Amino acid sequence: MDNNSTSSEIQKILQDPAFQKKLARISVQKELSQVQVNVEAEQYLHELFTEHDTTANIAFIEAFQYMISQGYDKAIDINPLEMKALAKVMRQNPVAFVLTHKSYIDLLVLSLVLVRHGLPIPYLF
Repeated sequence: MDNNSTSSEIQKILQDPAFQKKLARISVQKELSQVQVNVEAEQYLHELFTEHDTTANIAFIEAFQYMISQGYDKAIDINPLEMKALAKVMRQNPVAFVLTHKSYIDLLVLSLVLVRHGLPIPYLF
C-alpha cells in the first residue's frame, strides 16, 4: 500500500464514531484537548500500521514449503471442524495467535496451514 492508502486507512479509523468516543474519554481522563488526543492517536496509528506484501507472502510460503519438505512430511494433520470454526472466527474478528512452544517453526507451520485453507497469514513479531 502506498503512503496515501495508508493515510486513508488511518483516517477511516480516526473517523470511526466508536473510536472517537474512546478518544473523547481519554482526553477527559488525561485532561488534554480532543485535538491533542487525535494528533497523538494518529501518530500511534502510523507507527502501528502494517500490511502484508503479496509478493513477499508468496515467496515466504514457497520457501517455507520447500524447507519443510526437506525434513518433514508434506502433510500437516489438522482437524477440519476446528479449521472451519477458526475461519468463521477470523472472518468476524481480529485474531491473535499466542504460541508458547520454544521452536519458531510453529509460527511458520501455522502460517502454512492458514494459507493452505484460504485464511490470511498472521502478522508475526
